[in-house]
Amino acid sequence: MQRVSDQSRSGLWFSFSLAILLLPGCSLIQTDTPVAPGVYHWQQVAQTLSSRTHWRILGKIGIRTPEESMSAAINEWTQHDDMYDVHLSSTFLGLGAARLSGNQHYVILEESGNEPIASDQPDLLIAQQLGFPLPVAHLKHWLKGLPAPGEHHISSRTTSGLPAQMQQFGWRLEFSKHQDVNGLPLPGKIKLQREQVRIILAIREWTLL
Repeated sequence: MQRVSDQSRSGLWFSFSLAILLLPGCSLIQTDTPVAPGVYHWQQVAQTLSSRTHWRILGKIGIRTPEESMSAAINEWTQHDDMYDVHLSSTFLGLGAARLSGNQHYVILEESGNEPIASDQPDLLIAQQLGFPLPVAHLKHWLKGLPAPGEHHISSRTTSGLPAQMQQFGWRLEFSKHQDVNGLPLPGKIKLQREQVRIILAIREWTLL
């Protein structure tokens, strides 16, 4: 197994994405199921969402920097507490499929045709491969419209009480296209921006497990 420094920057671009395989009996959210009109009591909603730590999503990711612009399909992102397992694919430069699995303390990157890369410093791996820091462990909260707990943040909500914007760890996040699953509003689109780096996560389907 190779270490982080043995791989080129392009490998990790396609390892960092999301997705879903739908399971019978699971709660499903799709982009054609908008949230019901009315006002949400966000403090109660946030508490419930915080307790839902096992889920899957399907969608795509787009990344833009001053030097590059690319996108990848999210074939599967499964989150179970702190553990994530991300599968994606892209035709960008013909790199094909990739997988990123781990938690906030450890990560393994697997890409078609290459040996796996292992690191006990996930943020460092991303910084080395992408050229900018991205706290992967906090995305499990941000994807649900929640701040990472115990850390300073600034947030605002819509007139309906849903998350609109948030700033945390130097990132500015925007939430939109909220969808409903069993009464729980979840964002269908998330924009992240830090300096000249912009990431857009488009979530087509949610499954709460």
